Amino acid sequence: MGEFEKAIAAEVDDAGVWTAGVAEGWDIGGHPHGGYLMALAARIALEATDREHPLSITAHFLRSPAIAPVSAKPALLRAGRSTAVVAVDLHQDGEPILATLTTTGRIPGTSAPVFQRGTAPTLPAPEACVDVDTPGNPFRQNLHDRLDIRLDPGTVGWATGRPRGVGEIRGWVRPRDGSEPDPLFLLVALDALPPTTFDFGIFGWVPTVELTALLRAAPAPGWLRVVVRSHLIDDGWLDEDVEVWDSSDRLVAQGRQLAGYRA
Repeated sequence: MGEFEKAIAAEVDDAGVWTAGVAEGWDIGGHPHGGYLMALAARIALEATDREHPLSITAHFLRSPAIAPVSAKPALLRAGRSTAVVAVDLHQDGEPILATLTTTGRIPGTSAPVFQRGTAPTLPAPEACVDVDTPGNPFRQNLHDRLDIRLDPGTVGWATGRPRGVGEIRGWVRPRDGSEPDPLFLLVALDALPPTTFDFGIFGWVPTVELTALLRAAPAPGWLRVVVRSHLIDDGWLDEDVEVWDSSDRLVAQGRQLAGYRA
């Protein structure tokens, strides 16, 4: 069992209340990573609906979370033949911190897509990219003890005072412990790269307000390629569209989020 699988473990009591300990190290600046919390909620959603995979999950971030246990009592909204819909809200100290609505079912494995717009991004090899775990990196976070992230050198000019102003960041992502990515790990990968505001030399807190994730296929073993793009950064708000491609050049996850930014 890899570190990620252990970190999203949860237990249920006789009253149907789920509890989970928020694992240390899966945080940004002392606050649990948003994609990690979504994966934890999705794990509970799968157990509550008895389905294999999340197909889509919409998460609203309500309060700044702490590295502390969470609880949830799922509300099953629909249970059909192929899909189920469940609301899973995570609470800390009696207050909601994350509200999610998840559709569960079964995502494709290795079937050939009928149609796919665009192709997998071309990135330099991981060993030729910028390792965020480099000693002295001022942008390093505790999360990078859990994730191996290599950024495309062509999209990190902001780290040396030369932001491109394009609103796009690309990179490789995988679990640092050597385990292979699974469908729930894709939720972490969708939120793993630095925010696009960095590409404009805007640094500081970028809290996610809402994030919707679509899981399109089970990832093949190996590195994941992640591309993050923004369409509009304006008046303290930004959007981010995210694509995650696996080692077989398949689009395995998509995401869109609304976030705020504070210089």
